Amino acid sequence: MIDSAVTGTFDTPDFASPRASSTETASVRVCHVSMCLATGGLERLLVEFGRNHDAEQFSLQFAALGRMGQPADDLTALGHDVESVADSSSGRIGRLNRLTQLFRDGNVQIVHTHNTLAHFYGALAARRAGVPVVINPDLKRPLEGFSLEKAVFGGSDRRVFLRAVARN
Repeated sequence: MIDSAVTGTFDTPDFASPRASSTETASVRVCHVSMCLATGGLERLLVEFGRNHDAEQFSLQFAALGRMGQPADDLTALGHDVESVADSSSGRIGRLNRLTQLFRDGNVQIVHTHNTLAHFYGALAARRAGVPVVINPDLKRPLEGFSLEKAVFGGSDRRVFLRAVARN
């Protein structure tokens, strides 16, 4: 589960979705963005997120930049929205546009990216869609001389980095 220090900020009026009415008590919509949803360690972790999340507090959606496989089927069977943006006919820009539209249509409030390329697309699409929070746990490979967060978010504090995203 996501750290309670992070989730505690979602109850503030500043975090409320512009599309949600003040009388709604909807859960926070989170979209996990990964390279693919085929066989692999990260994909199994995403299925565990889908299986073990707090459904009263979070509504999960999953987006893959590439191919889909059994983990995507497992997430769909758990009742989550799962989509690949790999087949966008306009190449990389089409993939970015499709991801942006997915965030808007899904009323996504948090984008949680996994790995560098997924973060590149996810952070840009989140900025374009007006998503207030981007989470990225991958701090192992910083990009030398380039700050994607500064380029995308300027000086804002709309991003969160986690070293551990699950607790036992």
